[in-house]
Amino acid sequence: MLVNISKGLELDVDFGRFNQDVINHLLYIGAKNVLQDSHAGVTPEKSADVAADSLAVAQKKLESMYAGEIRTATSRTADPVKAEAIKIATDLIKAQARKAGKQVSKLDPKAVREAAAALAAKTPAIMEQARKNVADAKALDVGAVDLDALTA
Repeated sequence: MLVNISKGLELDVDFGRFNQDVINHLLYIGAKNVLQDSHAGVTPEKSADVAADSLAVAQKKLESMYAGEIRTATSRTADPVKAEAIKIATDLIKAQARKAGKQVSKLDPKAVREAAAALAAKTPAIMEQARKNVADAKALDVGAVDLDALTA
């Protein structure tokens, strides 16, 4: 199986050559990473009880995996204006949910994204703001950044 190891590199991994200890380790690390990623968005700014909400989100992810559901590559848009419009619409939907007393962490991310895409597509003001945000970001000059200083 080809495994993307970043930087545009792939290795052809023959999982049949691993002993059971290595397989168990790979399964543990994989499950840990997927479950950690599932609740990464639960933060004190978004939740009154981070531990409980994180556990609930991770449990929901575990149940979806038990049901055979896997997250596939998302269909993100390459159009920066459309992507920004969806981000703006997503933020608006989440703000509306908070105002209504709902926990954002309990919303279905796929449903929120679909609703945001639909809202962005039918709301000219969102598209206008997205175009402005993208143009403003392109116009920013942050100067030279010492990338070597940022490398661990």
